[in-house]
Amino acid sequence: MSIVVFYINLIDNPKLTCEEAKIDLLIRENNKYAIIIENKACNAIDQSKQLKRYIDYCKSVLKYSDSQIYVLYLPKYRKNPSQESIDNATLKTLEQNKKFAVVDFFDDIYDWLNDATNIPNINEACKFALKQYKDYLYDFLDKGNLEIDKLLKDQLITEGYITNTDTVDISIENIHHIDELIKINSNLATRNINHMNEFIFSLIRIRKELWENLLKSIGIQLKKEFQYKVYSGSHTLSDLKIIYRNR
Repeated sequence: MSIVVFYINLIDNPKLTCEEAKIDLLIRENNKYAIIIENKACNAIDQSKQLKRYIDYCKSVLKYSDSQIYVLYLPKYRKNPSQESIDNATLKTLEQNKKFAVVDFFDDIYDWLNDATNIPNINEACKFALKQYKDYLYDFLDKGNLEIDKLLKDQLITEGYITNTDTVDISIENIHHIDELIKINSNLATRNINHMNEFIFSLIRIRKELWENLLKSIGIQLKKEFQYKVYSGSHTLSDLKIIYRNR
């Protein structure tokens, strides 16, 4: 994870704003610091010069110096902002000066929530809220299926079915991309758009083919009663244990 160096004793009376100059969240104190937070949890695309515009706004309008500006980029899964949003030279300078960090929801924020709920003497209401949000993220990030896929892969490696782990990693990553598309387009399909439903069915067929090719490449043929659950992504840990015994 990239590292931001920020001295907590700078915080006295912070001002928080949402959507100021289209910045998702801006935390600042006059003449001290400005923290730009860009939330990409729902996979919104980077806009043209997006982060560069936010930095320029803090400099030209709010009158912060380069040394006072910090940028936190929050994608769903780990990735850097695109060059469309911020040029490489500016990004490199921010990183070198410890003013920029990628903080992804899948690992960084989810793991932080685990730690935060164990803080000694934490307010019970706050602890409950953090736990609820963590439970929400578990489903939102599809942690359950990803953990099952890892378990499946580890089991197949242990039993000698997999020798080329890179190929399997690529296959599973492709399946996860398809899952993301299905989830996004399923929300749109609630409007009963016929062609959108057809697109979702096409994605499901692709997902099935990816699973079939993956399992075929490592010499496993699923019994019919397990095929739907695995191909549709609705398999559970107990299903996989049965599959191992009955393959």
